[in-house]
Amino acid sequence: MRIRRISNAFEEIFSDFKDLETDFAIFNYAFSVNAEEVPQKYQMELTELQCNSALKLKFENVDSKTFYQYIGPTYPQIKELASKAMSMFGSIVLMSANNCSL
Repeated sequence: MRIRRISNAFEEIFSDFKDLETDFAIFNYAFSVNAEEVPQKYQMELTELQCNSALKLKFENVDSKTFYQYIGPTYPQIKELASKAMSMFGSIVLMSANNCSL
């Protein structure tokens, strides 16, 4: 019985991460995620971002934290998403985006 309670608690805690999966995909793979498959509030900005060749080049050449400093106020929804992702996990998200290991 105790194991079941622990298992249920674990599933409840980590279900929040499942809800944020799309946000993390946008954060880590902004130029390869399908804009039609993300929540509507991000679709227009993500499509415009993906069409910006200068930002795409920047995305390929800097880490995620640095990249989102370059987008400025032009993409407020994406900028907010990035701020949320960085504040939630800080260096863990950045390390994963850069294929680093602990």
